[in-house]
Amino acid sequence: MGESKKWKSKLLSSSVPMEYEVAKFLVSKKFAVDSEFSYSRVSDDGVKDFSVDLSATKYFNFDEGKEIPATLTMLVECKHRQRSSKWLFFQDPNDPEMSQFVLGYSLRCVDDFSYEILNRDICSQFDNDVFYCMKGIEVDMSEKGNVHEAEIKHGLSQLQYSIPDFIFSHISHSLNGHKDDNTPFFYMPVLLTNSELYVAKPDVSSSVIEESDDIEDFAEKVDYLVVGLGIAPELEKHSSKVFSQFIDELPEENLKDVENFRLFAGEYPGRSPIKILENLAFNIDRSRSFEYYSQVVVCSMKGFESLIDKVGSIANESLSNLNSHE
Repeated sequence: MGESKKWKSKLLSSSVPMEYEVAKFLVSKKFAVDSEFSYSRVSDDGVKDFSVDLSATKYFNFDEGKEIPATLTMLVECKHRQRSSKWLFFQDPNDPEMSQFVLGYSLRCVDDFSYEILNRDICSQFDNDVFYCMKGIEVDMSEKGNVHEAEIKHGLSQLQYSIPDFIFSHISHSLNGHKDDNTPFFYMPVLLTNSELYVAKPDVSSSVIEESDDIEDFAEKVDYLVVGLGIAPELEKHSSKVFSQFIDELPEENLKDVENFRLFAGEYPGRSPIKILENLAFNIDRSRSFEYYSQVVVCSMKGFESLIDKVGSIANESLSNLNSHE
């Protein structure tokens, strides 16, 4: 009897080979890759450690002709699924005026703690031609026909809960270092899968699905999309704990220096560095949590290169189009 090949499917389903493949690709795109981004969450059972599979950072600096050094970080959670699995997402049915989605919240530009005022509006270009989705589900197109959402929900949650620690680590680095090393940063959380992605057409219904022979009868294949996530009370508690625990460790003089610079340059007072930190530490204003945590990109392996190129191009453009603060 031949040797069992179950080990191959088990190895692939661990997503470790996929992570390594993705890491090598990101290195080829001039990113520096860390094997994971770790963070902790407090629950009724105590403190538990979690992580996102990959944290990849690209450095925009003087070698590229940029007057402003900056970083772009992709937080990537990998999900390797069986070949028969497809991921199906459903679009946001709300009118744009009532939608929870906000232009510029998928690729975030955080310059609030630096001495540079970037044109954040340019980041909204990413959201102009992408599907906004409320929910996703995995469909096994084999004879098993299983349908579930656990892996998608788990991946989205891992990414969302990593963001508070990620943001604070960058703020701390900016304010604790030399003034010349205080740089703005861009980031995007990405749930990456080898499964094909589909977005259901607006007219989809139970009856339409019942009469369909294939998923493509009522859905469009896409390379990537944006999923909107609510700000749950547990996430607010987690975010508040991260920022309230470390806010006193920030150098007060440096923080006030950045605060005074940005206010003098015409920054809206409600978006001052100190006000943002207070909002995140004490949940005074949920708008900041919503801006930082509410939108995650879901991408197929096929579309990943296109996504990386587009995000890098937009970040470059933002760095080349500064808001005047002379």
